[in-house]
Amino acid sequence: MSEKLSEKDKPEAKKLLEAAFDTLERRADAGYEVRFKLITPAIIAGSLIPVAEKIDPALASEYCWRSISYRYPIEHRKHHEISQTWDRWRESRLAIFVSRYDRMIARSLIYSMDSESERDSSYFSALATIDPIGAYELFEKIDESASTRSRDLKNLLRIVLGESFTREGEELWRYERSCNSNLWIPDIAGVEQNF
Repeated sequence: MSEKLSEKDKPEAKKLLEAAFDTLERRADAGYEVRFKLITPAIIAGSLIPVAEKIDPALASEYCWRSISYRYPIEHRKHHEISQTWDRWRESRLAIFVSRYDRMIARSLIYSMDSESERDSSYFSALATIDPIGAYELFEKIDESASTRSRDLKNLLRIVLGESFTREGEELWRYERSCNSNLWIPDIAGVEQNF
């Protein structure tokens, strides 16, 4: 609502966005919950940074940092070993959203999990957006003949990287937002406008 309202009433749109971020902050402060694997306050907030930018470009940096601050503390994440894969997924998604505004911070988020065993499709998806050349170089290093898992991963990555590499500008960001926020974004290509 805030995004659409930003076209006509920026002060009201800012109030709605602020209310959304306040709710996300309370949710983040409530603590880590393993059962909410994909939808976290940080990811939702990250997907809303473009709304802040649309209201006032000067707000983008503030809302970017607020999104990052909603990440679950590492000490809480360490106690839930089963969720480490989900943690990588969440960090990848947040890094994608942050990269539009600050690639260095996004790189630090994605490279903080940079070990060969942690490289999966979510990692490569984020890396393709943040550091396309780095993503391609790592992709080329995967030895398909090493194992079935390597071959399957490389085939999946062909699709993942292709999706990112064939989009640019606003189309890339709409695509990333629609695929990685776990929110329904009504204004993306391929979605009928007149239901």
